[in-house]
Amino acid sequence: MAEQPETPNDELTTTAASATTRFTTTAPTISRPSQLDIGTAAGVRHLLSDGDKLGLLTSEWVPPENFHWPFSERMDRDKVRRKYLGPQHFKGQHSCFSYSLSKDGVFCKPCALFAPDNVRGVKLDRLVKSPLQQYSHLTGDGGYLTTHIKNSFHEDCLAKARAFTETQRTGEGDITQRMNAAAAAERERNRRVLHRLIQAIEYHGRLGLALRGHRDSGDLLQPSGASLSADLDYSGGNFRALLQLMVSCNDAMLKEHFATAGRSATYISAPSQNALIECVAVVLKREIVAEIHSARFFAILADETTDFARQEQPCVS
Repeated sequence: MAEQPETPNDELTTTAASATTRFTTTAPTISRPSQLDIGTAAGVRHLLSDGDKLGLLTSEWVPPENFHWPFSERMDRDKVRRKYLGPQHFKGQHSCFSYSLSKDGVFCKPCALFAPDNVRGVKLDRLVKSPLQQYSHLTGDGGYLTTHIKNSFHEDCLAKARAFTETQRTGEGDITQRMNAAAAAERERNRRVLHRLIQAIEYHGRLGLALRGHRDSGDLLQPSGASLSADLDYSGGNFRALLQLMVSCNDAMLKEHFATAGRSATYISAPSQNALIECVAVVLKREIVAEIHSARFFAILADETTDFARQEQPCVS
């Protein structure tokens, strides 16, 4: 066994014939989940008390004395390079992760305690039901830990864990009620954003302006300079340019929405525009029909005109 490096994330090079994965951890016997081992608790989370869950969520994992950090090995130009798991992988935005001595691997604490069995038909496993034991690529683009914290189900579990922790510490309210309140607040924010977008669509419809542009896709650029006319991207179409103008005029709702929403949840793509236009059309037809039904008398005006191809086109209003 090679000597343990002082900095766990450093890479050591040795000669070897093939790439293997080796672990140097010692796993003491852990008899009860209350001893704050997330690996043992993950399999019996339905049996845990609220106190056990609170302890697992709030306690920071500290490696025992003489703990040997595990590592993965890979071949690089006929040399074996070791990538170590280290204390930096449990700090900052990665503080939700914890190492399990009983399972010899890494778990996500909120997901292990609150995640569903599957998401969109895909069964959750690594970091949730089973430990992560590959340490060759943990952070950065495509890293195991970085990719995990970007998942929507992880964000949901993180919100549940925060609400649960606050409820246990303050004794105020039920976890279900607090989650329902958070969901209601999110729905209200989404409704306000959709109301802004519908107002922009209605503006173009009333003025007879086209919505689309030459490049009507991608992220919406937010103007930041003093020269507004230079910052607006008119090639994206009237609709996107108007939204840029609203953001630059300090529309806090839209500004927060475009800064925080995922790329698939901005509601400004061409299909989303068409869906909102159809919704507006349904409401307008409903109001017209209601006015006709409530009126004792109504009139229909018809006229016709000849188009460029000398075809008569009737118009009814």
